[in-house]
Amino acid sequence: MITNLSNAKQMGQAKNQRPLVRRVLALGLACSFALALPLGNLRACGEQTIVKTNAINRAALRELQRAVNDGHDPWRLDAVSVAALELVSQAPELQGLDPDLLTASLKAESHTVAQGVYVWTRGDGKATYRITVRKYRWLLPLAGNWDAMVWVAERTEVTTQG
Repeated sequence: MITNLSNAKQMGQAKNQRPLVRRVLALGLACSFALALPLGNLRACGEQTIVKTNAINRAALRELQRAVNDGHDPWRLDAVSVAALELVSQAPELQGLDPDLLTASLKAESHTVAQGVYVWTRGDGKATYRITVRKYRWLLPLAGNWDAMVWVAERTEVTTQG
């Protein structure tokens, strides 16, 4: 009998706890909905990223390398200068600006002997441009040495906010 009474007490306590569990679950569900609505709005007006990859025309790049070998456009041997020119061509607010003015404001995100990634963020923080430049190994025989190879803008990633 005693076990039946203790079982009955436990069942009664369990029944009393059910409304509490339901309240906690309901509160948790309500909180998740309350948090989900603002987060959904943030996603709707959050970041958007557009990626542009430049087509690589080997014949045109060989001609460019020959021109640089002949002393034309020596700035193409500088990764930051090539990234700055690409930035001016991609950012509408920078159209017509001298790329030399931007070289100091480009931040190197990464840089190796064959590839560099440079980042520039608009003053209001609403757009970030990430430009990848690289040297192509197949230009080495034409350039003569690694330092004489041209840098080429390969990819531009534009991330805008709201």
